Amino acid sequence: MDSPYAQFRATRVFGALDALRALSILAVIWHHAEGAACPLSLGQHGFLGVDMFFAISGFLIVTLLLREREAHGTIDLGRFYVRRALRIFPVYYALLFMLTVVLGVLKPDASLAGPFFEKLPYYLTYTSNWLPDLTLLAITWSLATEEQFYLVWPPLEKHFRRNVLLGLLGAFVIVNQCVNFQCGVEYWPTWLVSARQHLEILQITFTPICLGVLLAHALHDPRSFAWIRRCTSLPGSQLAAMVILLVCASCSGDISGWPRLGVQLAMTGLLATCVIREDHGLCPLTGFAPLKRIGVVSYGMYLYHPFVLHVTHAITARLGVDMPGLTFVLCTLGTYFVSEVSYRYYETAFLQLKDRLHGARGTLAKQA
Repeated sequence: MDSPYAQFRATRVFGALDALRALSILAVIWHHAEGAACPLSLGQHGFLGVDMFFAISGFLIVTLLLREREAHGTIDLGRFYVRRALRIFPVYYALLFMLTVVLGVLKPDASLAGPFFEKLPYYLTYTSNWLPDLTLLAITWSLATEEQFYLVWPPLEKHFRRNVLLGLLGAFVIVNQCVNFQCGVEYWPTWLVSARQHLEILQITFTPICLGVLLAHALHDPRSFAWIRRCTSLPGSQLAAMVILLVCASCSGDISGWPRLGVQLAMTGLLATCVIREDHGLCPLTGFAPLKRIGVVSYGMYLYHPFVLHVTHAITARLGVDMPGLTFVLCTLGTYFVSEVSYRYYETAFLQLKDRLHGARGTLAKQA
């Protein structure tokens, strides 16, 4: 029988990732639909779903790169970037094209037209995370952050040794946590204080990506894999990670400092318990078919949900209906429908091309 490490290395699809993505996108939709009105502190922090997306991306992308380098002796960056482009670009640029047509041709007098076209060069180049007040496409800051991660980190993985990479990860986390804990804030220049308040990229976004990358390296090494597996095999380890996550996310008000760091560490621990073995304690949840399907189309749901939410608000306002949770339910159902149609009849063609070009079918590349 293969060792647990060999079984992990042979895993081609991590079954829990789609469910974790689903929970993340549902948290984000809840935040935008009902978060501000929720009386519970936990319900006001749905934006933390983005942190989980970042941790998953860091883990999955780097695991893919590490396995490619071990199998082929190097990392084909061209192949990596084409694969990323076929996954990310079609929906994103189609959305920008449709908005350009609507605001430039059909409704040029709309109040959002001016701000949209002013910021369009940043949307097109995935640099909108360095702009404040994105209004119409505020969600693109996280997409831009991920794209910049894809641009910067894979070449580092290819050209630098593991010890150098771990040192860089440590440095990134330390700098990010100095911002998180506001260390020496009295010495910060005024422009930096202002920028931190208005730019998500300068807040706490680097840490979950770095923790995901660190987890990928730790699980790729047989010694650290064995230690992590022992920890995650303890009775109740998955439950403990969930409890820590929920407790930290339930802190009232600003959760900067230990609560935000605790959330991100718990997310990484939860991710580890779900990928290190397929027979983990959360299988009934992560194996739930509707949840997994939402995870498959979660990228589209992230892009489309602000527009579906706008329509949902218009419908409930016209009907005069104001029921707690109704906006979230209607927005989720509408967003899923739009995303499912997009995935089946538009995105799938590009995903199949990605698989044919690179033989990625059935491998981790299919999930990335």
